[in-house]
Amino acid sequence: MLHYCIFKGIDTRTLGLKLGQCPPRVSPKQRITEIVVPGRHGALTETDGTYEPFTRSPEFIFHGLEHIDQIMALFKGSGMLTFDDELDKVYRARVVEELSAEWFTAGWRKLTVPFQCQPFAYERFPQTVILTASGTLYNAGTVEAQPTIKLYGSGDLSATVNGNTLMVKGVITVATVDCENMVAYEGQTLLTTVGDYPVLPLGQSAVSFTADKIEITPHWRWL
Repeated sequence: MLHYCIFKGIDTRTLGLKLGQCPPRVSPKQRITEIVVPGRHGALTETDGTYEPFTRSPEFIFHGLEHIDQIMALFKGSGMLTFDDELDKVYRARVVEELSAEWFTAGWRKLTVPFQCQPFAYERFPQTVILTASGTLYNAGTVEAQPTIKLYGSGDLSATVNGNTLMVKGVITVATVDCENMVAYEGQTLLTTVGDYPVLPLGQSAVSFTADKIEITPHWRWL
């Protein structure tokens, strides 16, 4: 069985790239600072809870040079990456090293692509939840999620998750709250917020709001 990946929305099979096996899945490394205390055995460790990027490097082979320009152009810069052993998940990835299509055997070349992946895998097809009254969301991922929230209405609107409230001031019709980048806006206008941007911890979260309705795209993610 041959495998494949999808990068920037392009299936590698359409370019004649053949992948014998998907590269091993990687558990990202947590950022840790070691502190050596004179006179004390071992070391103390501190972490801010963040994770390092990691590399997955598929090895493709292909025949001839019919698609060589498209192949080399595809594997430049950044995009969303999915391997066929995890078709329900997507990684934010970047190719940061130069590539070389090496001779493999008669008429065939080998191309190793080092994808630098950000720590989390996300839903490939994220679902949006629409609420017109208080409700609950269940996070079945392996790490807390940072949702995108839309609040519909006018005036000062708020979203409350597990008792923590974020207020968005001066909304005209609909405010978008980007919890990952900690910014709220309407069109091209940045909006003032009061409170902490919501996160969705593992398990169940209670959601309430002061708006006509709320749309939540959770962006469930996995380590």
